[in-house]
Amino acid sequence: VIFFWSLCLLFFIKILKESSLKNYILLGTFLGLGFISKYHIVLFPLIGIIYLSLQKKWWHIKKSGVLLTLLFGLIFSSPVIIWNFQNNFQSFSFQLSHGLQHTKWEWQWPFEYLLGHVLLISPAFCYFLYKSRFWKIKATEDDQFSLKILSFFSLGIFIFFQITSFRSSVELNWTIMAFPSLLALITLIKIPNRWLKSVIFFWSIFNVVLIVTMFNGVYLHGKIFEPFFFEKNKNLPNEFKPLYGINYQTAASLWYHSKVPVLKLIKASRYDFFDTLKVDYANFPKTFYVIKEKNNEYPQWVYDIKPQAEIVKKLDKDYLIEKVTLP
Repeated sequence: VIFFWSLCLLFFIKILKESSLKNYILLGTFLGLGFISKYHIVLFPLIGIIYLSLQKKWWHIKKSGVLLTLLFGLIFSSPVIIWNFQNNFQSFSFQLSHGLQHTKWEWQWPFEYLLGHVLLISPAFCYFLYKSRFWKIKATEDDQFSLKILSFFSLGIFIFFQITSFRSSVELNWTIMAFPSLLALITLIKIPNRWLKSVIFFWSIFNVVLIVTMFNGVYLHGKIFEPFFFEKNKNLPNEFKPLYGINYQTAASLWYHSKVPVLKLIKASRYDFFDTLKVDYANFPKTFYVIKEKNNEYPQWVYDIKPQAEIVKKLDKDYLIEKVTLP
C-alpha cells in the first residue's frame, strides 16, 4: 500500500500542477490497486478533499477528470468490491469492527498510540518538526506548496488514527502510508547534522541487532518468531493427520510453509476465509490434531460435545499439538 499511496500522491500533485486527464486516469488506477492491497487507501481521497477545501485549490480540478478517476478507481478495485457483494460485505464489515469497535475500552489506547509514534518517528525528529513550525515557514512558492501538501498527507493520517484510538486499539503499522510524505517533510526542515547522524546511527545499530538476534534464534517480537517457527515445523501436517490450525494465521502460515493443505478448525477464532469453505459434517473425523498456543480457546461447539483432548507434542514458545477425540 505504501507503493500505491506514494504513486497516488505523485499524480495528485501532478494534477495540481498540470491538469492533464492522463494524470486523473493514473490517480484512479493507483487508488483502485491500492484499495485491493489495503483498505486504508480510502483515506487518500478524504485527505485530498480536505486539502483542496482548506487550501482553496478546487479551481485546479476538472470535473471530467474526477469522473475518470472514479471510473478507473472502480475498475481496478472491482475484484474486491465484487467479492464483498458476493460474500455479504464480510471484509468491509470486519475492517470497520476491527478498527472502530472493541468489547472493552482501555483508557491507555490514545496514550500508547501517541507515545508509540513519537518513538517510531524518533523523539528528535518530532522535536525538530514542532520547533521548525513547518506550517509557518517562509519559503519559496514551490517549497510552500510541498510543505503544505506533505503536511496534509502525513499528519492527516496520524490525526485520523489518533481519533480512532479513543474507540479501539490502533496498531502502529496502520499509519505506514504517512511515512513517505513525513520523511519528505523532514528533509524540508532544518535539522542539525549531528542530530541526523545520531538518529541514523541509532536505527542502523538497532537494525543490526535485530537481524543478528533474529538469525540466532532470539526474537524480539512474536511476529518475527512466527515465520521461522512455521518453516522449522513445516513437516507437522505430514506427521499429524488431519491437522487443523486454531486460527487463520496458524493454518495459513503452516499451509504456506509446508505446501500441504492445513485448514482452520471449524468456527474457531474470528470469521474468515476458511469459514466460507464447505464442510462435510457427516464425514468429519472423529480424531484430529490441532496446532495452537497454550492459551488459545477452542470454538464453543468443541466444548459443548466434551471431547477428549491430550497434548501429544510441545513446540517452541507456547505452541503445542493437541489430539482431540470426539465422543
